[in-house]
Amino acid sequence: MKSFLKKFSLIILLVILGFLLFFPAYFYFSKPRYRGKISIPGLNEEVEVITDTWGVPHVYAETEKDLFMACGFIHANERMWQMDLSRRTGHGRLSELFGEALLERDKFARVVGLKEAALRDYELLSSEVKDMLTAYCQGVNAWLDSR
Repeated sequence: MKSFLKKFSLIILLVILGFLLFFPAYFYFSKPRYRGKISIPGLNEEVEVITDTWGVPHVYAETEKDLFMACGFIHANERMWQMDLSRRTGHGRLSELFGEALLERDKFARVVGLKEAALRDYELLSSEVKDMLTAYCQGVNAWLDSR
């Protein structure tokens, strides 16, 4: 019996120690990077991002495509949770995260047709604006791929 208690206590201690080490490391490594160089596949030229003392990024790029791609990367780096929440709101899928309490809100978003309206509006955009949005999305996806 004593042997069992010792083993059980050791296992519990290791699990607690694992959690105490895992969570701080997880949060530390998930923080946005503000210094150093990052290579983003798809950029044509070098892009410089300077984050000021208030945390506002200033993006300097040679081409519009590179500018929008860098902005997508930065936005995803800093606001992916907000971006996902906004997407779920427009698609009527908040209850997937927060449960039945938001089911009526999801039904409303689907009845109003926010997702379909956005798709129709996208078709009306010029090819130049579509290219900018595509570059932005490539930046968001580059950040997701880097995770």
